[in-house]
Amino acid sequence: LLPGLGRASLAFGLIMLIFLLLRQFGQGLLAMVSRTMISKWFDQKRGLAIGASGLVTALGFNSSPALMNALVNLWDWQTTCLFLAALVGIGMTVLGWLLFRDSPEECGLRMDGSDNSETSQAAAHLPDKRSKRKLSSAGERNFSLKEARGTLAFWLFNLGMGMQALLTTAVTFHLASIGEQSGMERDEIFLLLIPTSIVSAGINLIGGWMSDRFAMKYLLMIQMLSLSSGLVATLFLDVLAGRLAYIIGLGISSGLFGVLSAVVWPRFFGRLHLGGISGLNMATMVFCSAIGPPLFGYCFALTGAYAGAVLFCALLPLIIMAASYKANNPQPRH
Repeated sequence: LLPGLGRASLAFGLIMLIFLLLRQFGQGLLAMVSRTMISKWFDQKRGLAIGASGLVTALGFNSSPALMNALVNLWDWQTTCLFLAALVGIGMTVLGWLLFRDSPEECGLRMDGSDNSETSQAAAHLPDKRSKRKLSSAGERNFSLKEARGTLAFWLFNLGMGMQALLTTAVTFHLASIGEQSGMERDEIFLLLIPTSIVSAGINLIGGWMSDRFAMKYLLMIQMLSLSSGLVATLFLDVLAGRLAYIIGLGISSGLFGVLSAVVWPRFFGRLHLGGISGLNMATMVFCSAIGPPLFGYCFALTGAYAGAVLFCALLPLIIMAASYKANNPQPRH
């Protein structure tokens, strides 16, 4: 050990560093790259593509705590971590190397919905700056990050997604304790995530279809209302109605979150500066997800219950929902 540094301090520092790397490069950067890639490959069918992609995301995200809990019960947490590290690290590296391509123009292809295939194919052979200009659909304005930050729509959607990250992470981190407060066994509370993931996957498909036909602000309103109701339902998990409200509320909000996080940025602000805009959004979500668990933890430590944190945080999505009526697409109308 380092001089003056105890085992506990060193372990705590390593845990913080590893968790930071996991959040930054795992849930943060990897999620941002995946959503950005779909947005660069699809235009008119972007919502449908996001909905199909979201099936795997929704099922994986919502079912992973229950699956990990089962693996820990089968083995132990150390073996489970090693198994998941090998599965994700090796498996995703190979898949990325085989399948990852930056844009259709790079491959001599065109986005769906493009009118001129020759122009799109030629863009792959142009210098970078000229090629990037070809990334936009006809009549689409490309907002810079600074311009996007100057719109009300950006901040409403950004805060809405941040609120989703904050609350779902907080609930997931404290789910076993929340279940104990309602008299539920550990395995029983984790099983609620399975039907939640099924609802989320279905809503992801429906939301993808809706995003191609309706204004995005209405999806944000539904997401915020569902998030608030699902959060309040955690206080009533001792009754069937509360469990159903939890499953439906968080299932709908998680499904719509997957759609909005991928569709709204290219639709509202164009593809040219999509990385920077998505990056700021991802930084917001990572920050919000980091403060959610300690907020709930402090509330429980002070009061012996989660009700105070739940009721306070349930108001925040409702405020965003009310303001979302002004979250209009800043693209010029034709």
